[in-house]
Amino acid sequence: IKNLLRMLRENGLSKNGTLLGYALIVVYILLIDVLGFFVSTTIFMVGYMLFLKMRKPLTLMLVTLGVDVFVYFLFVMQLKLNLPSGLLI
Repeated sequence: IKNLLRMLRENGLSKNGTLLGYALIVVYILLIDVLGFFVSTTIFMVGYMLFLKMRKPLTLMLVTLGVDVFVYFLFVMQLKLNLPSGLLI
């Protein structure tokens, strides 16, 4: 555990950073019903990657798009699950 905490401090994540990370997750969960799964997930992933200091726009775009497409094909197309579409649609 000490090594994990040391690694987090060296990477700039302190207790405040950890709490902010948890807060982002809670906001994401609350926004799924309002904005819909895919809009919320896209916003959350870009925001969380920026929070984790990933700054390359191409990486942000490709990872987010890849996860959205993967989740869509797996859960919507293959498993026939209805993900929340949100109140905006």
